[in-house]
Amino acid sequence: MSPINLLILGVLIEKSMNAYELNKFIQNSHINKMIKISVPAVYKNILKLNSQGYVAKAVKSENETEKTVYFITQEGREHFKQLMYKFVNNDVKFHFDFNSFIINIHHVPKKDGLLMLEALKKQFYSRKEALEYEREIYSPVLSPSLSTIYKQQYMITQTMINWVEAFIEEYGVSG
Repeated sequence: MSPINLLILGVLIEKSMNAYELNKFIQNSHINKMIKISVPAVYKNILKLNSQGYVAKAVKSENETEKTVYFITQEGREHFKQLMYKFVNNDVKFHFDFNSFIINIHHVPKKDGLLMLEALKKQFYSRKEALEYEREIYSPVLSPSLSTIYKQQYMITQTMINWVEAFIEEYGVSG
């Protein structure tokens, strides 16, 4: 189950495009900030989806240059629907890379741990500010589904701020 494949197929349902345009769309809509996705992964996965028959390609000439444009096939539409059902029927998991830091915080002096936790808190506040700014700037052009993801990310970030502030207080007073 691949969120990248689901994203690629969903974008191609709306509009056929080449891999470069697909990457630009992902970057311009800031999807890559909310779903772990990289430029090489998009290229790799679009080729894989093509080899599996879920997307097809056509070569189009434009301004004397040829571009390979990808579009979703009927099999791709069926696969897209299956992926959609798989995502909603699997256990929801939250993976935070910084949890490896939290697990090991007791291995550093408390003074250092508190400084590190303050730095983590600062990162959460920076993320919150960035989300507020981006949502304000891009809200007129965001689809309802992207708008709700911004809201989701904002709410998660606020929850993480509350969590880290409580943890700093507990950690600071613990022996």
